[in-house]
Amino acid sequence: MSEITRALWITLIGMGLTFLGILIIWGMMILFVKWMRAEGNKEGPETHSGSDQEIVSSDLKLKSIAVATAVARVWALRRQAVAAAVSIALNTGARIEQIQKPKEETHAWRIVHRMSQINARNQAFSRKPRGE
Repeated sequence: MSEITRALWITLIGMGLTFLGILIIWGMMILFVKWMRAEGNKEGPETHSGSDQEIVSSDLKLKSIAVATAVARVWALRRQAVAAAVSIALNTGARIEQIQKPKEETHAWRIVHRMSQINARNQAFSRKPRGE
């Protein structure tokens, strides 16, 4: 066998074992979820009469309606807060442009100094050429 064929076989076996492991873990997760649901049903409260079941279901409906209403109110308040923040940001942005000083001219010596700093930093992190 050539080296490339060996490498391909090793890759194929490794990938196969990886996917097999993923499938085993996936199956174990499904089994554990079913097992936990079965354990939860055994320990849960039991209702003996139909009227108790109706009271519990109506309470759940009322609670779910209350939660849905609260969530809707929170989202409405968040939208209003975002709109207020955007308007404030836009208004302050316009004022900042008026307050800022005009840009000063950059002198040539500043540009030369900055370029020498950049070159020194690049040389510190670059690879040295072969033979040095």
